[in-house]
Amino acid sequence: MERIITVKGNGHITVKPDLAAVKFGLKTMLPDYKRCMNAAAKRIERIKAAVIRSGLAKDALKTSNFKMEPEYRSVKASDGGYKQVFSHWECNYDLKVEFPLDSKLLSTVLYNVVESKTDCEIDVDFTVADPSRIEKSLLESAAKNARTKAETLCSALGVKLGALLNINYNWGRIDIYSHSIFGCKDMCLPGAMSESAMPPEMDPEDIKVNDSATFVWAIEQFEN
Repeated sequence: MERIITVKGNGHITVKPDLAAVKFGLKTMLPDYKRCMNAAAKRIERIKAAVIRSGLAKDALKTSNFKMEPEYRSVKASDGGYKQVFSHWECNYDLKVEFPLDSKLLSTVLYNVVESKTDCEIDVDFTVADPSRIEKSLLESAAKNARTKAETLCSALGVKLGALLNINYNWGRIDIYSHSIFGCKDMCLPGAMSESAMPPEMDPEDIKVNDSATFVWAIEQFEN
């Protein structure tokens, strides 16, 4: 019977975020389809103008979601039941812009968008520009951790670690985001911000990422 040892390796990495991802969410509701679309388009143009005014290129702003749907409401029918009748059109439009993390630039972007009177929701995520580099380092960390554990166990038991037989890894998505949360749900309301009340410059938390893999080695021989 082949002797084996199975060890779970845990990788841990801490990195500084170097990318800001700013998301703008717009919701426009009007009873007429054309008016709803036109109103949404005007708000989008104001956001684009604010982003350009902040020093970013127009094509830096990307559409991440668009949905135009009719909404209905329940009304009581003559037979005592309820029926659905048309209420209004609802346009949901989400935009996103990413740029190298720069606190002053981020503060300027937020200020200009709020000043555009667009009345949108704003969320900011802090991440990294090259996630593949982080994932590679994370797997290396997990592999080293597993081998150290295996060698320690074998040494304690008086046996020798043999050849690596198998690696079991779940290729799931790893979220590489800082835990710092910056939400601006009410900043775009009229009168919420003045020229003397710029958003504060932000220094987000470091990103802490964990991952694991399972390794199987042969136990080559017993030491005398």
